[in-house]
Amino acid sequence: MQVTINGNSTDLVVETEKTLGELLINLELWLENRGFSVSGLSINGSSIGADALEQLYSMDLEKIEQLDIQASSWVELYHQALQEALKLVQQLQDASFQERQELIKSWSDSVSMRFIMDRDAELGQFLNNACSGQGITFNGLESIILERLGELEDPLQAAQMVHKLLDETIQRMENLPLDLQTGKDRHVIESLQIFTVIMGKFFRLLPLLTFLEIKTDSLKPLLEEIGTILQELLAAYEVKDTVLVGDLAEYEIAPRLRSLQGALAPLIASS
Repeated sequence: MQVTINGNSTDLVVETEKTLGELLINLELWLENRGFSVSGLSINGSSIGADALEQLYSMDLEKIEQLDIQASSWVELYHQALQEALKLVQQLQDASFQERQELIKSWSDSVSMRFIMDRDAELGQFLNNACSGQGITFNGLESIILERLGELEDPLQAAQMVHKLLDETIQRMENLPLDLQTGKDRHVIESLQIFTVIMGKFFRLLPLLTFLEIKTDSLKPLLEEIGTILQELLAAYEVKDTVLVGDLAEYEIAPRLRSLQGALAPLIASS
C-alpha cells in the first residue's frame, strides 16, 4: 500500500493495523503531535466523503493499494468549523420552524460539528442545547463563538487580556472567605463564575500559544494543579462547605493564580 500526505510520499510502515479505521486512528495521533489533522482522503483514486468514511472504517487494508491523505492544521480546521457554526447560529435566529429543522439536521451531520465536539466539547454542548431549544440563546451563543474566533485569530492578544483580568480574579479569590462570612452570596457566585471562565479561556489558549511556538511548559503544571483544586472547590460549594471553599480559594487558588500570572508575563511580553 502506498500512502501520501498532501501529495508527498511517506515511509509509513503498517505494523499491527488491519483495518482502515485502525490506521486512521494512529495516523491522526501522529498528525496531531505535529499540529495537523486529517481533512480528507482518497482510496485507490476515489475521494471519500465524510458521510461515507465511517462505513469504511472496517475496510481491510489489503484491499487498499493507494491511500492519499489530505491534512490541514487543526487551527485552520477549527477556524473553518467556528465560521460554519457562526453562520448556522445567525441563520437560525431568523429562520422559520421548518427552516430551523433543516438547518439543524444538516449541521448535526456535518464535519464541522464533529470537529467542534472533538476539539471544544463545551461549545459543542452549547450548540446541541441551543438547537434543541434549551440552555443559551442564539444571541448568547453567537457571542461565545465570536470570542472563540477572537482567541483563534489572535491568541497572543487574548492571553494579554487574560493576564490583566487575573489581577481582579486573584483579589476575588483572596476575598472569597470574607464574602462567604458576610453573606454576599451573589458576589461569591459571580467570583466563582469569573474564575471558571478565566480558567476555561486559559486552557483553550494553551494549545494556540504552543502552535505559535511559544513555550508554555511553565504554565502546564500550574494549570493542572488549579484545575484539580477547582473541582474540589466546586464540590465543596455544592455541599455548602463554606469553610473549605474559602480556604481553597484564598490559600490554594489565589497563590497559584499569582504564580500563573508571573509565568505568563514573560511569554506574552517577548512574543
